[in-house]
Amino acid sequence: KADGQDVELLKFGRHFWFKDNKIIVGRNHQENLKLKELAQPKDVLIEPNLFPGPSILVRGQAELYPESLQMARDLMVKYSPKMNKRL
Repeated sequence: KADGQDVELLKFGRHFWFKDNKIIVGRNHQENLKLKELAQPKDVLIEPNLFPGPSILVRGQAELYPESLQMARDLMVKYSPKMNKRL
């Protein structure tokens, strides 16, 4: 069930799905700030603190799956160029 905030999220980031969990990866600093602003209490917001990279918002309809959080982690590595150089 989508609400106005779900529609607002469509304007920002790269969107991925795992089952009914939405994973949104910020593309720049402004989108990272917007994802933080639009995060709801049941969402998981992942922000890198040891390297520059995207913020990631994970939102589930009923539950958050561990696989969604793993996918979010993998996407953070993929979209963090400086992190990729460390690997």
